[in-house]
Amino acid sequence: MAARQPLCGAKIMNSEFIGICRELESWYGSKAGVYALDSIKSSLQGVLDKAFGYHLLQLGITANPCLSDASKINHCVMAGPRQQPRVGLVTDLDELPFESESIDVLIAHHALEFSPNPRQVLREMQRVLAPQGQLLIIGFAPYTPLGISHWLKGKIGHPLWRNRQTLSLRRIVDWLHLLGCELQDTQQLYTLPPSGRLQSLALRVNAHVTRHKWPVGGIYCLHAVKLVRGALRPQPHRILSRNPLLGMVPEPSAARQSGQVVPISSAAPRNTPQ
Repeated sequence: MAARQPLCGAKIMNSEFIGICRELESWYGSKAGVYALDSIKSSLQGVLDKAFGYHLLQLGITANPCLSDASKINHCVMAGPRQQPRVGLVTDLDELPFESESIDVLIAHHALEFSPNPRQVLREMQRVLAPQGQLLIIGFAPYTPLGISHWLKGKIGHPLWRNRQTLSLRRIVDWLHLLGCELQDTQQLYTLPPSGRLQSLALRVNAHVTRHKWPVGGIYCLHAVKLVRGALRPQPHRILSRNPLLGMVPEPSAARQSGQVVPISSAAPRNTPQ
């Protein structure tokens, strides 16, 4: 993987966006957020434990939490739009300063729903991901009990939920398909917050929902793989369109083209595919 020198800071962030980042960090620091984080890490562990390669990238608007602990990949980088202790690279998420097809595993933690242009952010993720690279996307599911409660909080002016994009899983999966990525698995976690007298019941409900893959969990973990360019998968009815889909192919930006490439030393991956 080769990174370019970051631009003179990411795009100017207003105080409202910084407030959103802090609110999200605060939520993950709460009792409910810690439980949600443990559920997310458990969901990602199987994929990260088997993933191999040279470079792992985590994208998000906050430095907490770090979700790459279970990975055996040597070189892990955390990137985000503002300078924080764990952030190794300050960058705009819709214009990543990495070479195409240079990342083996990419974790996107709430990188889409708080972006003004989530489709472009997803394009950039696909661009930097290597063929057969693993893409893990975590976000709040809007059409769930938790999502509805967030929507209601946004209606009364809560800054975190007022500025969140309403992105359904179906829409994200459609975008991934157009970008040449294949969905591997989707898990929905955190149906009920485990607190108060109903904590034990909430824990049982959450475990049951996750085990049976019911689409009611308030947090989704989506796993996709970038297909090898030119590879064709068998389809029940193969129809060749005369008008290929346009508009979803990532194009190199002027900022990326003008940046100076700074090579990052490569180390052999800790594990190899079985």
